[in-house]
Amino acid sequence: MRRPKSSHVRMEPVAPRSHNTMPMLDQFRSNHPETSKIEGVSSLDTALKVFWNNQREQLGNFAGQTHLPLSRVRKILKSDPEVKKISCDVPALFSKACEYFILEVTLRAWMHTQSCTRETIRRCDIFQAVKNSGTYDFLIDRVPFGPHCVTHQGVQPPAEMILPDMNVPIDMDQIEEENMMEERSVGFDLNCDLQ
Repeated sequence: MRRPKSSHVRMEPVAPRSHNTMPMLDQFRSNHPETSKIEGVSSLDTALKVFWNNQREQLGNFAGQTHLPLSRVRKILKSDPEVKKISCDVPALFSKACEYFILEVTLRAWMHTQSCTRETIRRCDIFQAVKNSGTYDFLIDRVPFGPHCVTHQGVQPPAEMILPDMNVPIDMDQIEEENMMEERSVGFDLNCDLQ
């Protein structure tokens, strides 16, 4: 059997479908339509309550399957020299805790992104999610925040314009003399031979 050329191989999309909104948030809204009616800080609180209620329900069906590789989690846990042995349940539990952390910070960042009427989470949204959370405020020093984060919020940094002082008296005679000197020097070449 002849293999097709690599230029003719059809590539499958990485994701089965692309989302323009966070799928987790759509799931909350479909189960709890009242969350879409509330705006401001209370909508974040409501979304977090719905999120954690949903996670509690899913935890009852937890069969040990996680999204993070357990071998990598085990390596991270063993990187501490004081750790000698690790129970077989610890990597799955630690992985699930990391998933919850990632999901909650992502939800908080997504809510901040939507409040700025954008559809893409940026680094500054994650910073705001960490900053506005009492639980994750220990991460403020770890999450970078730069001047580019100010512009996304619609607050432009003040522009500095250097304007001349308008209260200085103007000497028109001096300006005329300077203009006369410029007119005389136009077309005058010091290197030409005068005969």
